Amino acid sequence: MPIDVHLMVMEPERYIEEYDDLGVQTFTFHVEATVHVQRHLAAVRERGMHAGLALNPSTPVARMEEVIADVDLALV
Repeated sequence: MPIDVHLMVMEPERYIEEYDDLGVQTFTFHVEATVHVQRHLAAVRERGMHAGLALNPSTPVARMEEVIADVDLALV
């Protein structure tokens, strides 16, 4: 069964390895939760997971523009 996690924490990059080890297929985190969004999307994909990016309702969609090519799932 596919496992999709949506982390609502600061510094979600601390959990990439742990969730990959648990067999997660999609790792989604908030664009507001980390400084290096593209770096962490790449780290998720390098581990073979799909990379998801979530936006809080008050965050402009433009925050995704620079990294949209690295996103497998967008959650608004």
